[in-house]
Amino acid sequence: HNIGMEVGSHGHEHCLLSSLTYAAALNDLTESSLILEGITGKPPIAIAFPFGHPPKQRSQLLAAANFKYGVSIHAPIATNTSLRRTIYHDGDTDYRLRLKLSSPYKLFRKSSDPIKYLRHGY
Repeated sequence: HNIGMEVGSHGHEHCLLSSLTYAAALNDLTESSLILEGITGKPPIAIAFPFGHPPKQRSQLLAAANFKYGVSIHAPIATNTSLRRTIYHDGDTDYRLRLKLSSPYKLFRKSSDPIKYLRHGY
């Protein structure tokens, strides 16, 4: 943290925040923030939303939990509360990483939401 890296939150219980009540989601974010501040000495200013999916009330949640921004892989429109990010896995090849950074893939990500498939058990 002191050498220029930022430590951000990924939630306390790593749960799908959009499936929780506002109060439960806020509790999860606040708890993770307090733990990280206890470790680093500074409160985190960012969260990478669990499962890459930002909750609908993300602006209010981030403000209430004192986060400045959130990052997501499933945000149709990038804003300071859901900046787009790309996942890199150990198994990704050079070709896969280039594909993930391509315009067609970005368009695909904007139009697809794997969370809806998880909710319906597909």
